[in-house]
Amino acid sequence: MPRRNMTTPTPSLSDSNSSGRRDPGETMHDNGGHFPLPDDYFPEIHLTPKEIANYESQMQEIVKNALAEYELHEAKGTYPVYRSPWSVVSKVEGLTTIKKETPDSPTASQARIFGRINGDYRHFIDFFYAETSAELFAWNQFMFGYATDAAVLKNIHTVASKKKCLYMGIKWTCLNPSPLVKKRDNCYMEYLNYTKDLRGRDVGVRVTLPLDIPECPELPKSSRLNGFD
Repeated sequence: MPRRNMTTPTPSLSDSNSSGRRDPGETMHDNGGHFPLPDDYFPEIHLTPKEIANYESQMQEIVKNALAEYELHEAKGTYPVYRSPWSVVSKVEGLTTIKKETPDSPTASQARIFGRINGDYRHFIDFFYAETSAELFAWNQFMFGYATDAAVLKNIHTVASKKKCLYMGIKWTCLNPSPLVKKRDNCYMEYLNYTKDLRGRDVGVRVTLPLDIPECPELPKSSRLNGFD
């Protein structure tokens, strides 16, 4: 049966739910595990107005820093040059990927992708917009081709909320890039919005912030996907 609504709306939150999960006829196995997960696997997530405000502040700060970094990238001109500790990983058409190793963690690094691609930025934001688990699974499967499961754990703000942001909510995905490796799951806060860059141009923004919360425990015998900064 489809996943039931995992949230109880409050006056400060959207009244949309996370129902509408895909047909669970496809059963996958991982060391004895079955996917999709049962509807009641994830407990209900409760957030106070103060906690929501703190998450909003975090997201807005991330957006502010990202726009500032993009302004620095554009200031470098058509052929940007990056110096240590940043190094160029690759360039594909109008996109440049740079990376910086994290000194205090040999297995972690920071990456940035700058550049331009053809298309309407609103269409890109619409592609990621998902209020239901079915929608979340659909775009993950389309984009990666190896999605195992996905769940919208809580819709905090949606289009219907008429808040300053387009969307904010907590989500979970499980990917299986190869049958030879363990599935990787990721719990994160997602933030979508339209805003202006430092030159006054309209831009679309998507932020994902990895979360470690009791309501979204690590899957038994699975490998959690590390977040990207």
